[in-house]
Amino acid sequence: MLELAYATRYGMPPHDSAKRAPDPVQLPRDKLARYAGHYAMFNGQLGSITVDGDQLKTSLFDRSFTLQPVSADTFVPKASVAFGLISIPIDTLSVRFQTVQGKDVAVLDGLPAPFAFERVLLAEIPDAWRNRVGKYQTDTTDEQFDFKQAELTTESGILVFKAVLASKNGADPEARVTFALQAVSDDEAVVAGIGNGEGGVVRAMDSGNSTELVYSGFRFARTGNR
Repeated sequence: MLELAYATRYGMPPHDSAKRAPDPVQLPRDKLARYAGHYAMFNGQLGSITVDGDQLKTSLFDRSFTLQPVSADTFVPKASVAFGLISIPIDTLSVRFQTVQGKDVAVLDGLPAPFAFERVLLAEIPDAWRNRVGKYQTDTTDEQFDFKQAELTTESGILVFKAVLASKNGADPEARVTFALQAVSDDEAVVAGIGNGEGGVVRAMDSGNSTELVYSGFRFARTGNR
């Protein structure tokens, strides 16, 4: 989550209350539509950006807020948002759209270091991965959380791994996460995105009627037969 990613890397966010917000500008709808789509956000989390009137709207971690244009490629959050564990003063943040090495990205500025969110393009999902869609469970544990639920599925034509994480520290008891996956072969997929945590390989192993997914030390077994 945003606050967890921020707190882990930087601690509590700075807040410059004297900073003046830039004036909004008007952009044509077709210009706004160029930025709409799905993006791999924090740690490969699948988020969406849509056109909402004369501005953009984004959703992440079951929360939504608007992005107001202040230039042809830069937007600022329009309303204050709290993200669960900590409240980040979003008047210090901005989102800048650009193309880097042929990839469309939305760059979150205003933190000690920028976060780049890569646009997730629709691609053909191999039948081998479609056949693995279903519920999964794991006995692997982590120091900070457990996987309460897990599911491999498709969402808006994108292969995704959805899970409910149960926190062990009690600060945020449950969190729903959706990771965008990009199949690179019948047996391997990578977590979409270009930042920390993204690009990791998910390996699939089929044996008879059983299927296992292995990622970063976690082993998920499909529940039920194919």
